[in-house]
Amino acid sequence: MTLLERLGGRAEITRGLVAEFRRLSRHPHASWHEAATARDVAERLLELGVRPVLDEAGNMMAEVPPSPGREGAPLLLVQGHLDMVCAVSPGSGFDPLTDPVCIRDMDALLRSDGRSSLGADN
Repeated sequence: MTLLERLGGRAEITRGLVAEFRRLSRHPHASWHEAATARDVAERLLELGVRPVLDEAGNMMAEVPPSPGREGAPLLLVQGHLDMVCAVSPGSGFDPLTDPVCIRDMDALLRSDGRSSLGADN
């Protein structure tokens, strides 16, 4: 069985990625205001059985054990950020400090509703 098959196929992987992105986007997360999103990430890691750790600078880290049979594979590091570049359409009324991004699925692409940037720059 291939890794793709073990993960449920392309459609299932895509569905999971979109669901996680929507979860991360449900709170406003402008720079220096991403605490609610950080709590969501920590909760999700705990749900997955992984313990998040914060360093003195506030960086969150978690060591995810390898899949069975991959114990000897090289370590993979995934890095990202939780804040978003807040581009706002003039006159839209969107406030990046209080409003979550409104995500629309249009022609198999995720987009914002046009009032703000999507925040998908990781």
